[in-house]
Amino acid sequence: MTLTTDFRDDALGFSSRLPIGVDDRQLTAANGLKPAAGNGNHLVLVTATYTLDWTMEPFNGEALLTPQVAAIPGRERCIYLPWEPDAAISVDLDNSVDWFFTATLTGCHVRVYPIVGGVRVTHGNGKTAYNNVFTPVSTSVAPSRLQLITADAIGSAAATGHVNGMFGAAMPGEKFVRKANYVGHVSEVHLKAARQRFRTSWDEKIVQFGAAETSAKPESSCFVWGHRHGIHGWQFWYQSTVQISARLQKGIISKTTRDIYGQSVVLGTPEQFYP
Repeated sequence: MTLTTDFRDDALGFSSRLPIGVDDRQLTAANGLKPAAGNGNHLVLVTATYTLDWTMEPFNGEALLTPQVAAIPGRERCIYLPWEPDAAISVDLDNSVDWFFTATLTGCHVRVYPIVGGVRVTHGNGKTAYNNVFTPVSTSVAPSRLQLITADAIGSAAATGHVNGMFGAAMPGEKFVRKANYVGHVSEVHLKAARQRFRTSWDEKIVQFGAAETSAKPESSCFVWGHRHGIHGWQFWYQSTVQISARLQKGIISKTTRDIYGQSVVLGTPEQFYP
């Protein structure tokens, strides 16, 4: 069994246990797969162009999904949706494949709504709108935690406004994954559960465990996928993860410790958001 087949056979169970990241560096401007919509614009991709092989392999304690540009007979196929800073990128999903993936969300939003013959998925980003608010505060002299948290909230609202403008008019049946959804999973309850699931060696115990932060922000992210059900059509889920800062202790009399920083853990059970 490989991680690819493990995920294919039980995506929900798999994603409840193992954090999933995305490596789409094979999509480049040179091979015509890196979108170039431009700031504030909305681009709809050609579905066939972004119908690619996909694999999932272990990497640094998590699973790494890779859309593969070179097709190999027998591999799983998907429709893959890349992202672009400050733009909204869409792709229409038909019945030609059973899987959909998009780039990792670290502040982006995803919208899904029904169209004739399938669904349209949009990945929206408001990076500059956010940074215009947050960066002046985070780079100032000794900002307080409250100042950073406030700037993050205002910047996130500005980014959401930018994304909503590119999404355009509300569509019947639309559903979203917002930054507030996955960042909101960084909670005491979910971190406690993640600590209980965290694997250590038999002679180690966890003495410290929490979310890793940069400028008072948890290093959270989100993996979104879709699966086409033979009867119910396209269904979509998202997995919330966060990088951790932890300390492990070994020994009773002569104690030694080791620190872990940046390893991702799953927060709660992945949630279905569409339909």
